[in-house]
Formats: sequence, structure tokens, C-alpha cells
Amino acid sequence: MTRYNILLYTLKEWDMYIEKVFANGLRERLACSGQEDLFSEYFISFFETNSKAERRLVKVLNTLDIASLHVDINRYSPSVMIAGLVYVALSLFIGRSGYALFGYDSLSSPTCDFVFQESTNALILNFLSSALNLASIDLITTPVSFFSEFLMAPELEQTLSEHVLLQPYNKSSLTWLHSNNLRLV
Repeated sequence: MTRYNILLYTLKEWDMYIEKVFANGLRERLACSGQEDLFSEYFISFFETNSKAERRLVKVLNTLDIASLHVDINRYSPSVMIAGLVYVALSLFIGRSGYALFGYDSLSSPTCDFVFQESTNALILNFLSSALNLASIDLITTPVSFFSEFLMAPELEQTLSEHVLLQPYNKSSLTWLHSNNLRLV
């Protein structure tokens, strides 16, 4: 299986997991507060039919495309590298939502962020360990560092219609790679 296949499989598994574990509780909390329209922002999924999920999916796909140009992508097995990418992406997206998935809003009350960061880490690591059957979660330490720099790039924001799969050699990608002194494979 390719990294791309493993990534899509893992993100689909995440969507099924998150739907089963968190969707109803989040919907109820938002309905009680009259904020149903925030569901797509707080429900961290990738294949839902809304623009927030689409942007998350495109950002992760673009990250993999650009990172695939770097020689270090081959240092680890594809599943370990994808585990690192998914870990960074989920941590970023859940944190940006203010940890609302857990019924908390750090955007208006940042005092308990550390507790929710730890809860997020445990949730993601348990999911990845199960979904990708990792022998040890310690394997993803280097891939997490590797993908962190790529996922933070603002140039990776696009719509799905703008994203051309399996064609990472576009002008935007090459410019970003050169500006960050990264080598091509």
C-alpha cells in the first residue's frame, strides 16, 4: 500500500471513530447552547460534506504531497510516517477548535489547555495504535517532528477542486520547498 492509500484509510477510520464516540454528545451540547452551526468546525472530520472537513482533508493531502518530495520521507515505513502526519494534523485541528470536541472552549477560557492537550494526545495515540497496528507509539516521534514543519505552512490552504492529487511538482510546492531549504527526492 502507498502512503496515500494508508492516509485515506486512516482518515476514514478516524471519521468513523469520531462519529461513534463524539458526534452525538457534541451535537447535544451545541444544540443546548443554540450553536448548531459550529458543528462542522468543532467536529474534526475529513470526509463529511462541508467546507471545514474539505479544507482539513486538502491540507493533509497537500502536506503529504509536499513532504513526499523530501528525502527523509523514506526513513520510516509508510504506516509510521502516516501515523506521524495524522498525529500532527489531528493535534493541530483539535487544538484550533479550542478542544470543543471534549466539551471545552479554550478560546474563551485557556486555563485548562494542558489537560485537554494531554487528553487529545492520549486520544490520538490510542486511535493510531489501534488503526495502524503500531508495535510502539514511540516510533512516530521522528515522523511527528518531520511533518510539523510541513503542516504549518499556510500555502497548503486550498479547496479540494484546486488540489491536484499526485502532482506535487507545482510552482507553489516548489517555491515553498526552496524557501525552506528542503531537498527534492
